[in-house]
Amino acid sequence: MANNNENSLNLPVSGEMIKAAGGWFNGNTTGNLRPRGRPRGSKNKPKEEDMTMKPVTLVVPNGVNIMEWVAGFAHSNKVCITVVGGCGMVSLAILTKLGSQVPPQEYKEHLNLIIFSGTHIIFPSIEGSVPITFFNALLGRVNGAVIGGTPSILFSMGEVRLSAFVFQNPAVFQIKP
Repeated sequence: MANNNENSLNLPVSGEMIKAAGGWFNGNTTGNLRPRGRPRGSKNKPKEEDMTMKPVTLVVPNGVNIMEWVAGFAHSNKVCITVVGGCGMVSLAILTKLGSQVPPQEYKEHLNLIIFSGTHIIFPSIEGSVPITFFNALLGRVNGAVIGGTPSILFSMGEVRLSAFVFQNPAVFQIKP
């Protein structure tokens, strides 16, 4: 059963417009087609570096040196980290008082982490660079006394939660008078 009608496939008749994906098509290939590809005058622009700080909450597991854990987190994720607070219990703390002749003090007891803050900065783009680390801790003893200083070791007792910001590109700004 052949159909003698030449236009049995519903092809556009000359001069008819049909809607095609991406625009109108008038049936001939030399017609008004949209240009393909990139617009004229566009260039390959480098991606801007991510200069934003992202808030994170870190959960430090039981029995871990918090200082080493934070540094390990920063290195494994290739980010710098600024800790703005922390809460939890600590079983061992070695604290130094900066600018003091007193040797580091070791506290091996149940200590409540009242304040924990500091920064760990890495420079992934500079080969062989040394990270910059500075932290402060304020700990509460069972008898109510409060001790503080720069920790070199803080062992977690149970989960310790840290509120922090992570960022990728540290920038040093010098304030000129």
